[in-house]
Amino acid sequence: EAYDMTVLRLSVIIFLVVVAAGYALLTIKIIQERSLAWLIGGCVLAIFATFYITQFLNLGGWSANYNVARWEKDRTRTLDTGYLYSLGAEACPALDRLHEINPVIPVVNDEENRGALNTASVDEDKFDTVHWREFSLRAWMNRGALEDKPHN
Repeated sequence: EAYDMTVLRLSVIIFLVVVAAGYALLTIKIIQERSLAWLIGGCVLAIFATFYITQFLNLGGWSANYNVARWEKDRTRTLDTGYLYSLGAEACPALDRLHEINPVIPVVNDEENRGALNTASVDEDKFDTVHWREFSLRAWMNRGALEDKPHN
């Protein structure tokens, strides 16, 4: 309950949509007596479309905004700020909004929180060699987001 919406849960939802699309294609193949090549081509196209579309989605930002919005409606709920900080730069708008509502929660630009929020950014020369397994297009594009924000 504390995590409400997570990036992993959003990913599972996307996976289930792809599985449902596969079952729909299988049903169409059976009813319309299509070929196996048509079914495989449709499934490959569905997977490619899913990968292409999801690279532009801000799953971490959606997750953070959803969790903060739910907390705003019912402040007796548990809000895991540690998880929100672990989402990196994508969660900055939600964390800033959370700090405006409850100043006790640390602001994003505090020096003590910068380490937790910089998990998505690495040094330019180390980016391709040390953290190659953690590469994502959104993290690469947002590397400087925290450094560009004015300090409060």
